[in-house]
Amino acid sequence: MVDLRTPKNQNIPVRPLPAEISWSGQTPNTIWAGFSELIEEGSKTRIAIVIRNSTYLLDCVIHEWEERASRDPAEISHEIISQLQNYSAKYMEKFIGAGLPESLVLKCPGLCSQLWFRLDIVPLVLRHEARARNANDRGELATFWGWERKALDEQADSMARKCIRSFGIGHVTHPQISHDSLVEVDSHFMACLADKQDYEQTVKPRSWAIAQQYAGDLRERQVKVAFFSLTCQGKPDVHTRHALVRFAHCMGVDFRWYVAKPRPGVLNIIQKMRDILEGLNDSLKYLSVDDELEILEWVYENGRRYWLRHNGPLLPRSKGGVDVVVIDSAPLLTLALLSKQQDPQRPVLYENRLMLQNSIVEDPNSPSARAWDFIQTRLEHVDLVVSPVPNPLAPHILPRKHIGFIPVCVDQ
Repeated sequence: MVDLRTPKNQNIPVRPLPAEISWSGQTPNTIWAGFSELIEEGSKTRIAIVIRNSTYLLDCVIHEWEERASRDPAEISHEIISQLQNYSAKYMEKFIGAGLPESLVLKCPGLCSQLWFRLDIVPLVLRHEARARNANDRGELATFWGWERKALDEQADSMARKCIRSFGIGHVTHPQISHDSLVEVDSHFMACLADKQDYEQTVKPRSWAIAQQYAGDLRERQVKVAFFSLTCQGKPDVHTRHALVRFAHCMGVDFRWYVAKPRPGVLNIIQKMRDILEGLNDSLKYLSVDDELEILEWVYENGRRYWLRHNGPLLPRSKGGVDVVVIDSAPLLTLALLSKQQDPQRPVLYENRLMLQNSIVEDPNSPSARAWDFIQTRLEHVDLVVSPVPNPLAPHILPRKHIGFIPVCVDQ
């Protein structure tokens, strides 16, 4: 084992990654880290850091602080960051993720955001329970007897192995979707990338005050908002809700994001409809009646099977449904009708992300006009349409008082 500790009380600057393991350098080996709980024994404080690759345990460091003054959370976080920085620079390896027990994060609240901001490490905050595993436990939950009796290196190794299991192809955390098609953003918020202070530093005080005001109002009234999308897989031309839901969770606001269960044949029809509406397809292709019925049947099936069941988001508010429904995909507009059937007074919003122009739908016999008629029929049950298309270029959607405009933005 290699002791990477530096002389006591020495100020260790956090240096940038060397060129060999920078974004423009050669691809480095990938490793993961795991941390034990922060244990106080008399005048000493100890923590174990385990470093692994996907197969083997590579190293373990036990770090101690003897002075009581050095137990400051900021000092502890800085020391941990320095340990990982030194190891990465010495062996030219890149940390992908780090598993941290919940108790460590509570004692060092700024550690997770520093791991992400300074070292590009995804921190996963993992819980543990001193009991046997049951059928309802998530895979990342550590469940075994005698956690407190485990040695520090065993605790850290357990955190590292749990962390590795959470990453998949491309060293990205596995997308998690629950049984009711709810997207578990950041592995059910185990990946803690930023806190309130980090968000506050990115904007001016006036903008932050406005965000606080709106968030406080939503919290006070206990407003629940559900977003419905086609997919949670982000692409350059596909908008997602990860950042929005992450920020809402940080602010204590109840935002939920649902995606429809895919069906291969329907996805091809949806892409065809999108190309027709944006004028990208063969001018002779039309959205047939069978195509329209296939889309409607698919949306109804998702609604009945996942979102109208017990505690489903589309149930009436009196039965636990959400307070506001936001639909951001044109093929899912049928959900507006399902929502109004369950709760006629519940607001339904549609975020139009199709880049439509008047010239495309002027000819009533064109494929684009026919596809647009299919969408416009579903818009009858929508209360507000939010569109990134400037008003002069947008086709007639709803009365002006029911339309809002936003700048083009991407939430990836």
